[in-house]
Amino acid sequence: MADSPDTKTRFHSVTALTVAALCLIGCEKNISKTSLDPEKTGRTVVFDSMSKSVNPSTLETLRWQDITPTAEACARHGLTEETLKVSETLDSAPVIYLRGLLKLTLQDSTGAAAEWQRLQVADIPPDHLYPPWRLADSSATPENRYRAPLSQAVAENRAGPLVRARFLSSTGQWRAGLDAYLLTDPATWSPFEVRIFSGMKLQAPCSRDVAVLMAGALAGGRVPNPLRTDIAKLIKGTPVTHKESLAASLRANPALAKAATTAAAKALTLRQAFASNQFEKVVSHAHDADPLEATDEAVWLIFLAASHLKDAPTADRWATELLRRNPTETTRKWITEIRADAP
Repeated sequence: MADSPDTKTRFHSVTALTVAALCLIGCEKNISKTSLDPEKTGRTVVFDSMSKSVNPSTLETLRWQDITPTAEACARHGLTEETLKVSETLDSAPVIYLRGLLKLTLQDSTGAAAEWQRLQVADIPPDHLYPPWRLADSSATPENRYRAPLSQAVAENRAGPLVRARFLSSTGQWRAGLDAYLLTDPATWSPFEVRIFSGMKLQAPCSRDVAVLMAGALAGGRVPNPLRTDIAKLIKGTPVTHKESLAASLRANPALAKAATTAAAKALTLRQAFASNQFEKVVSHAHDADPLEATDEAVWLIFLAASHLKDAPTADRWATELLRRNPTETTRKWITEIRADAP
């Protein structure tokens, strides 16, 4: 029997969250001089053995910084289900969190949510808030209790670069997300980054800059081998996004859907104002806008409107952005002619 649209949406949502959960393994691996210090990077408390058993006494010593290497070891040695079984009688916060993470990798989103619901949000370190936030944000949960603390941690730079980059990008804050990715180590990237960069490539203000970021990462040799081919393809051209795939992505990520809807509404308002010669209204949109965040169309329209009104400061500001995106002598001459011909 064919899957219903709701079933397909749920599948894509859970699959995306599973990828996000596995991506947590990379979040704490930005290379530094202290990267070999287990007190800072953590260590696995689950070890492979002939009997495929897990020592409960060792598992009970799990610390927050041990979650990433332990989850990685579980996946590598096929010990996920055994670790879940052994941990059932343990109730420390890091172990409860690990149980949720492992259940999510098994696509048990309900079980993962139940485990994380047992924890006080204030007890969860910022770098571990991302998977619970994504899970809650994609479900029918009335209120996402992880959003405010994660958003605050990102704003205050208390979360690691990779978590900041993923959160900002996942909430449609493309430019801020791109800036955060500049601080990450490409060696920590995962297939999740390919999905995010695909989204960025569709955003006119970020399309060129994310291509430069990816090209630099490839040239530096830090991109994991399994990702190199996909990233190289992204650099060469804009990914083709099918309507059904895009719709499913928006349904699975309400925050991204809201950002897309808001952006579309702003673009339509700006276009209508320009078409009806309401140039003052067009320029008013520019006062609080960041040129780096604007679409190519918005940059052109605001520059033309400001030139028509002889608003030199606004015209200068947006002309600078035009030249940044189109650094050619033709663009420079066109800008000069438009400003000279303005009534």
